[in-house]
Amino acid sequence: MTNRPSPLAILTGIVLIVLPFVGLGLKVISFGWLLFFFLFGPIILFALGYALQVVIAITGFFSAGGPVLSTTVRRRATIAAWLTSLAWVVFCIFLQDGGDTDYGSTFQVWLGVYSDGAIHDATDGLTLVVGALAGIVWFLAWVWLVVEWIVGLVLRRRGRLAASVG
Repeated sequence: MTNRPSPLAILTGIVLIVLPFVGLGLKVISFGWLLFFFLFGPIILFALGYALQVVIAITGFFSAGGPVLSTTVRRRATIAAWLTSLAWVVFCIFLQDGGDTDYGSTFQVWLGVYSDGAIHDATDGLTLVVGALAGIVWFLAWVWLVVEWIVGLVLRRRGRLAASVG
């Protein structure tokens, strides 16, 4: 069993807690109706998902002997944590916004093509594809992280039961 979390584990836990806010901060650059819908529509789902992510960070990556660090799922859980966190940031950067106007993404703001125009139209396809792929990767990696954490909990419990019986 690991006595103390490694620097990578601590960094991974920090990333799980901080990068969702970094992503939202980057998305606010191109704030529009879509972000408004996400923030005020399924906010309960996002809050519950983030709360579970924080629990995973604290119990899994910060705690000595945590279910992620003390079992064989350490590498997979770390990959899933980084993948979901980074994919979220990319998703927020490339997510197109709009509603009553043809505004684009934060990426398009950075390119200087945020409002209507030929270059804006030319970058719509790119931002749509990258944003959709990043969104899919973010969600699947988050589910993967949760599964690895649960597997880690089960393996840790089995190890403790075997140690107490033996």
